Amino acid sequence: YANAAARRLSGLADGASPVGRSHWEVWPETVGSAVEGHYRRAVAEGRSVHFEHHYAARGVWHEVHAFPTEAGGLAIVYRDVTEEHAAAA
Repeated sequence: YANAAARRLSGLADGASPVGRSHWEVWPETVGSAVEGHYRRAVAEGRSVHFEHHYAARGVWHEVHAFPTEAGGLAIVYRDVTEEHAAAA
């Protein structure tokens, strides 16, 4: 499931849904990044992770909560915190 905010944050054309696509397909810039490290650690350790990440190419900051699932994947919740970072700057 991806709500309207998740679809908007994904950057896919015309509000297309990221459902059914791998994270790496939707966010290719995260391959080899700290984001990938956080996600892989969450799956390997079976523990949730919480972090913020700046997607510079997209000009956004996300607060991320990722929770391991029983199926071996992750449930990921994004919150756009770009305006909060801009205000703090």
